[in-house]
Amino acid sequence: MASELEIGDSRVEFMADYVLKTLKIKPDKWTKMYSLDENKQIFMDFFEKPELTTLVIIATTAGGLVVQYEWPTNPKAKACYFVRRSREGIQKDTVLRNALLYGDLSTSPLDQLSAFVDEVLVPLLSNDRNHDKWPKVVSQDVTRHVHNLKSNVYVVSGQAKGKTLLPLPVGADRVEEAGDGEKCVILFFTCFIVISYNVQPHYVIRSTFRKISVITNVTW
Repeated sequence: MASELEIGDSRVEFMADYVLKTLKIKPDKWTKMYSLDENKQIFMDFFEKPELTTLVIIATTAGGLVVQYEWPTNPKAKACYFVRRSREGIQKDTVLRNALLYGDLSTSPLDQLSAFVDEVLVPLLSNDRNHDKWPKVVSQDVTRHVHNLKSNVYVVSGQAKGKTLLPLPVGADRVEEAGDGEKCVILFFTCFIVISYNVQPHYVIRSTFRKISVITNVTW
């Protein structure tokens, strides 16, 4: 797809191909963005200056593209990012798949983080086969931190949406198939999660009474 644009630089063609496929936009949008000299210079500086570690290409609500070095703080549309793996210049013959980390950013970073934790991090670090050579204490500690992270991300995602979400312990859905040892671990995390349930309702109630106090000038 990007080869049709006649860019003349394999590095830019690589990025263009990924952006066009990921953001599902027409090639003329890229051509319009890249035709500006200041945008071309941004790409060249990114390739040649090792101190520039990140390049972000954002799809605007108007249908255009914006390229910048900074991560978007409040994205209104999807974006693609490219991060260099090392502090070395990126030449035209560089294999970009090895030189760059790249991916896409959604308009809801918390949802994206939640999906990453649920679908990648938790299955990866909760799988006993991935740390069968670790000491038991280390394995249990890593598992505990992973479960805490999953719960915290779930709670924060709910708070960002104005909802009070109470997380379930990881593994609660397969407790019937679990062995005796795994059941003990699941039971431990279940107790820990249930105890933490007291925090959110208490916070919501306290916040509500504070708002009432401000409105009515009554101290609770």
